[in-house]
Order: sequence, then C-alpha cells, then structure tokens
Amino acid sequence: GGGGRIRTGDQGFAGPCLTTWLRRHPNHAVGLAMGSTFASESMPGAGEPGARSYLDLSVASISHANSNGSATGLGAKGLLAIGPDAGGRGRRLAGQMERNMKWLALAVGGGIGATLRYALSVWVDQRLLAGFPWGTFAVNVIGSLLVGFLITWLDHRHPGSATLRLFLITGLLGAFTTFSTFSVETLQLIEAGRLAQATFNAAGSVLACVLAVMAGVGIARSLG
Repeated sequence: GGGGRIRTGDQGFAGPCLTTWLRRHPNHAVGLAMGSTFASESMPGAGEPGARSYLDLSVASISHANSNGSATGLGAKGLLAIGPDAGGRGRRLAGQMERNMKWLALAVGGGIGATLRYALSVWVDQRLLAGFPWGTFAVNVIGSLLVGFLITWLDHRHPGSATLRLFLITGLLGAFTTFSTFSVETLQLIEAGRLAQATFNAAGSVLACVLAVMAGVGIARSLG
C-alpha cells in the first residue's frame, strides 16, 4: 500500500514487523525506536492538527514531527510515535502503569508480611509456654500497633500516596496480621475443653489489639 516508509537501522526483528504494520495501517503510523536511530518519511496526515506525536516512554515528554512529515534522530531512550490520539493514549498508558505498580506493591508487601508473620510466630511459640497461641497473639498486637502508627503517619506526611499505603497497610501488615488463624486457634482451645484459655485468647486479643492501635496513633501524633 501507500503507507509511510520506514528505515529501521539495526532494529533486528522489530524493524520488519513495524514496516509491515505501517504498510497495512497507513493512517495510524506507529514507529518505535529502542536504542538506535529511527527515521520515518512521508507520514500521511503529518500536517493535520495533533498528528504524529512522539511519546518518550522514559521521560513522558511530547514532541511533534516536522511539518513535512519527517522525523529523524529518534533513538537513545526509545520513542513511540502515535497518531492523532497521542494525548489520550499517553494518559491511558500512564494509568495502566500506575495500576500495575499498585498490584506489584500489594503483591510484594503481602509476600513480605506473610513471611515475617510466619517467622515471628514460630520464634515466639518456641520461647513461650506451649499450649497457647502466643505467636498469633504477638503478631496481631504488633501489627495493630504498626497499623495505627502508619495510617496516622501516612495521613500527615504522605496523604496522596496510594501505592505506598497499599504496600505498607493492605499488603505488608494485612498479611502480617491474621484474624482467621486467631479464630481457628480459639475454636481449637474450645474443642480441647480449655475454655479459660479460649476466653482469654478471644477477649484478650481484641482488647490488646485495640489498645495497640490507639498506642500507635498516639505515637505518630506525638511525632508530629
């Protein structure tokens, strides 16, 4: 077809793929330069308003093609040439990257929190009297203290940090504390006929965790 001609230099397999795509889609020319100089000539519609914008994926800056439709020297950091909807596509790309970062923060925080919970629970259970779930009791109280502190600290110091909040609160401390294990261990104490210990675990955990949250909030506020 009469699509834009593209010189890809040493783009390897990507070059022929881009050339084929441009020939089949002459009205939506897309050029990608990753590490070597890229030149595109005779782009259709380059004189139209908003046409042929280049989005620098590494620094998110926008520059426009020359009025004659040619663009040269696009290498170094990797530039993506997009059609008339460059602004909208750039925003969608940025939004997708932000969502991906949130999921990544949640997954990494959860993995770290679960690992720390297991390690601390085992360490506590090995050092205190057997027969009572001191490990779960400890991680829930410590986690509640940290949640109270971090929520207050983030609200004052980093109010708009949604990704950091996901990592620390929902991911790390959400996996570090465990209500389900606490419930199962309380039921096991009841079934074993150890009602006093079950009552202490249920009531004592709730009371201790609420007090720990209050303490965490108080510490954060005192630090300003």
